[in-house]
Amino acid sequence: MMVVLPDVISTSILRNGYHEEGLTRMLLTRLKAGSVFFDVGAHFGYFTLLAARLVGGAGMVHAFEPSSATFRILKTNTRNNKNVIANNIAVFRAPGQVSFNEYGLESSAYATVFSARIQTTAQKLASQRTVSVPAVSVDAYVEQTASRPDFIKIDAESSELPILQGMSNVLSCYRPVLSLEVGYDVDVDGAQAPCTSRELISYLLERGYRVFQHRSGKIEPHVPRDRYSYDNLLFVANS
Repeated sequence: MMVVLPDVISTSILRNGYHEEGLTRMLLTRLKAGSVFFDVGAHFGYFTLLAARLVGGAGMVHAFEPSSATFRILKTNTRNNKNVIANNIAVFRAPGQVSFNEYGLESSAYATVFSARIQTTAQKLASQRTVSVPAVSVDAYVEQTASRPDFIKIDAESSELPILQGMSNVLSCYRPVLSLEVGYDVDVDGAQAPCTSRELISYLLERGYRVFQHRSGKIEPHVPRDRYSYDNLLFVANS
């Protein structure tokens, strides 16, 4: 796949041959041939491509990436995958338009509707541009496309709660597996995130989900905490 250095995700892929061992193992564990995968915050397409291989020709991957420059690389990386639908759109709580902060391709992993997780304000100001991008909710997208997600990966730089709020019908009707990025309750410049990681976890626990973590190569039950360092957690609906 095409990558861009020194982007942090690209660097990880080049150094290790993979990105985020825990989340990678979650996909390897949960995705089967014929599954439908939603990649919310697809970036350059590492998890999109992994999922496309795992679900095979009988499955489908729907990738969502709002940044136009990042999306062009995503499209290049997935151009030969007939089971991938790449959407140049943000996912949020409702359809419409959202203001989206971009910081250039080399910092594309930090693009966000909210405050960026970049080390200094100077870095933000050097390349920041704010654009209006179209948005869709998961509920609206599922209704429009008649797709039925089995696994939804959400890595959306502080937009996780609005995204969850926009999938209430999907959560109650289809009960997909979800992965959520946690640990950025306050960004490096001190701006408060829209909600805490614990609030995100509680939101799904209250809707009948169990939470799991990756540790030492295994997916195991997770006990919620009040504070989090960076991690990805897996949520599975109660049977």
